[in-house]
Amino acid sequence: MPAAGLFAIGWGHAGEILAPPAAPAGDETTVLATGARRLALRRTRASTEPGLLGLAHAGGYARVGPVDGGDAEGVTRPYLTLAGGPPPPGPARVDGYACPPHPADAFAFPVQEVTFPGPLGRYPAWQVLPAGRRRRTWVVFVHGRGGTRAEAFRVLPAMRRLGLPALSVTYRNDAGAPGSPGGTYGLGWTEWEDVQAATDHARRHGARAVVLFGYSMGGAIVGAYLSRSPDAGRVRGVVLDSPVLDWEATISHGTRERRLPGSLTPFAMSVARLRAGVPWGGLDQVARAGEWSVPVLLAHGAADPSVPVATSDAFAAARPDLVEYLRVPGAGHVRAWNVDPAGYERALRRFLLGLRP
Repeated sequence: MPAAGLFAIGWGHAGEILAPPAAPAGDETTVLATGARRLALRRTRASTEPGLLGLAHAGGYARVGPVDGGDAEGVTRPYLTLAGGPPPPGPARVDGYACPPHPADAFAFPVQEVTFPGPLGRYPAWQVLPAGRRRRTWVVFVHGRGGTRAEAFRVLPAMRRLGLPALSVTYRNDAGAPGSPGGTYGLGWTEWEDVQAATDHARRHGARAVVLFGYSMGGAIVGAYLSRSPDAGRVRGVVLDSPVLDWEATISHGTRERRLPGSLTPFAMSVARLRAGVPWGGLDQVARAGEWSVPVLLAHGAADPSVPVATSDAFAAARPDLVEYLRVPGAGHVRAWNVDPAGYERALRRFLLGLRP
């Protein structure tokens, strides 16, 4: 490939790495037919994923169960309406959150909208304060790249049952949150400051300690917080779900998936460092595993197409003294709960109750 062409592709690839996606993650499908608590979906990669999924459709939102039949054209799955009416035939969108995007539709318990000051302005978050006696450790959820604070909805009921206050936060470039000066991600290196603002808010409202819960790129943000925050000592534990622990491995994986030249990875990373000041070594948590000092519950799907499970394998192997590892066969990116919700929540409950007060 000519040098000019490689440069152009590499520059564009770097821009894709740094740019916030235009819309939350999801995959288009079509509802072919709806029956009594069962529906048929056009056969696509998304509609055939294992486990529990969400289905946003013209009439509302449903949670669909595992595939239980089908043919060459489509698959059948049971469904439970969570907002609106039954899914009508027509376009729909599959997501992994498996909950409506607004708490009023998702939960019978109160979820409060709060805002707090941070380094770039005011940041919205959703806050759940359990009724009755509350623990003084708060769980702060950090969603993944291009995600929303609704990513935490799958496990918010479990937090409430445990009496743990929870805060699902936004960070720079999210909808409703301040934008970064250049409009690009820092891939964790800058966003940790926004999570610092969230933990400050929790402390002002009674938290003595926090558990940080990071999904995908949220794991990179949590790692940066632990290495850079003056309050890292207040973190009692960390939960990481499909985390980006090594950006080079993750970007290389994406390059291969798109059938692009392997030489693009170092070039794109160099461009990203120049454009956004991302110090890749500072975000390589596999290489820095020896510096971690807090207990970690690590969950990763063995069939993750976005973040290589090998990075979590390596991190868990490097710190068996700290890491409890939930490696879920067949689960895709941030789908460990979806494939095995009971096992995931058992591990989560055991881990959280085992942390020191």
